[in-house]
Amino acid sequence: MAFINEMRAEGHAVESVCRVLREQGCQVAARTYRAWSRPAQPVSARTISDAIVTDTVRDMAWTVDESGCRRLTPEGLYGRRKMIPLVRRSIPEATPGAVDRAMRSLGLQGVRRSKGIRTTIPAKDGRRAGDLLNRDFTAPAPNRTWVMDFTYVRAWTGFVYVAFEYTSIRFTEHLALEGVRPSIGSVGDAYDNALMECVIGLFKTECIRTTVFHAGAYRTVSDVEYATAGWVDWYNNRRLHSTLDYLTPIEFEQAHYATLNREPQPA
Repeated sequence: MAFINEMRAEGHAVESVCRVLREQGCQVAARTYRAWSRPAQPVSARTISDAIVTDTVRDMAWTVDESGCRRLTPEGLYGRRKMIPLVRRSIPEATPGAVDRAMRSLGLQGVRRSKGIRTTIPAKDGRRAGDLLNRDFTAPAPNRTWVMDFTYVRAWTGFVYVAFEYTSIRFTEHLALEGVRPSIGSVGDAYDNALMECVIGLFKTECIRTTVFHAGAYRTVSDVEYATAGWVDWYNNRRLHSTLDYLTPIEFEQAHYATLNREPQPA
């Protein structure tokens, strides 16, 4: 660098000096010299904030398992809509643009669902309960309306059926003993059990079709059980839901009961 300074003092252009140096095997670019000779520039506030957001997203999206391998966390499946409120829990001032830039730099992209397959075929002579919900899945409080269905997962041992409860004979009898009224929508109707179909779609997309909750292929029923238990725990306790204003189900339920159990305040 001192040699380039001397050449400049004699009237030579920086580009010419650097070209001669490269010909002699000294790889110095004119841009490198100017960056070195320029007085220290203060780092911009955006650069600092972007670095903080990127570090936060990285810590949320990856973890190191017991064997020391770096693995994607369930939060690493989020797209920008969920990643923004998740980051804002730690950095309230984080902007959507900063989160977008962080996700691009880290190669993160929200997982997407695949096309569903029809699996429910009505029996010709089957007895069915009436449709009490009439496609209205809203409820005034937790545990007032339950939805249920089952799906299947491919494993090396064959098909594994995963039931989020369902209309089996034993379960139907248990509902009757507990005083729970069954309700079944019309089969073939896209909205007959839309809420449970949505949950199953999330289960297949986030749990079965990724390696977040199970590394590698599913070999046995136990593999599917273990992965499903991990996903259900995450779904209830950590997963952000846009329909709940980006709260987790447990947070939403706690907030509901908190409004009912408020202690009287002194006047």
